[in-house]
Amino acid sequence: FPLRSLRIPRAVTSPPWQCPMVQWGGKVSAIAACSTCAVALLLGWRCRVLGVALRRSHELRQAERQGRTEAEKRLRQLRTSFRGKDDGSVQGGAAQPGPSASEADDVFSSRPVGYMRTCFSRRSGTPRQPHLVSAAKGVLELKAKLPRDILSGLEDYSHCWIIYVFHENTNLGAGWGGKMKGKVQVPRLDGGKVGVLATRSPHRPNAIGLSSAKIESVSDKVLVVSGLDLVDGSPVLDVKPYIPFCDEGGR
Repeated sequence: FPLRSLRIPRAVTSPPWQCPMVQWGGKVSAIAACSTCAVALLLGWRCRVLGVALRRSHELRQAERQGRTEAEKRLRQLRTSFRGKDDGSVQGGAAQPGPSASEADDVFSSRPVGYMRTCFSRRSGTPRQPHLVSAAKGVLELKAKLPRDILSGLEDYSHCWIIYVFHENTNLGAGWGGKMKGKVQVPRLDGGKVGVLATRSPHRPNAIGLSSAKIESVSDKVLVVSGLDLVDGSPVLDVKPYIPFCDEGGR
C-alpha cells in the first residue's frame, strides 16, 4: 500500500500556531495578561492616592494639635501677665461685689527649677505611668540662678519624686477659667468614670504631675534618672527624695 496515496487532513498537517484552539487560547491569555496589568496599575495608583491623603491627614492633625498647644501656652503667658485676685471689679465707676474669701481664687506663682530632657518628644508614646519603661532615662539640668550645691546629698537615695507641669495639655484653658470635668475615663476600669482627683489623669484643675524615678547619677546641678514617664521639655517645679519608711506607709 503506497504511503503517498494516503491523504492526511490539513488540520493535522498545519503548524500548531495555526490551530484555531491554540489561537483562541493565545487571545484569552493576552486579554487576561492585559487585564491583570490594568488592575495592578489601578491598585498601585489608588494606593499612592491613599498614601498621599493619609500623610496629608496626619500632617494636618499634627499641625492642629501643635496649634492648640501653642494657643494654650500663649493663653498661659497672658494669664501670668495679667494675674490678679478676683476680689472685686469696677465697672462704670461703681465697685462690683466680688466672691467671698473662701471662693476667691488665690494665685500662687511657681517657676521651674529646670526642664527635663527625655526621649519622648510627644505625648503619644509616652508611658502612662513611671517605671513601665525602666530604660527610659531623663536629664534634668537646673537653672544657672540656683545654687551649685542644691542637689548635694540626693545621691544618697535610690529614687526621687519629680513634680512637674503637664505643659503639653491641650485643655489648659478648661480649668478654673472654663468648663471643668469632674469625672474622667480610666483605662484600667474598662472605660469606667471616676473623679479626676481619684486618677492620675494629666487633665486636672491644676496641671501638675508627680512621678517617681530611679536616681542614676547626681553631679553639680545635673540629675540623671530612669524609669520616667515625662514628655521632653517638661517644666520641673521641684525634686524630693523618695524615703521608703514614710512614702511606702500606704502599702
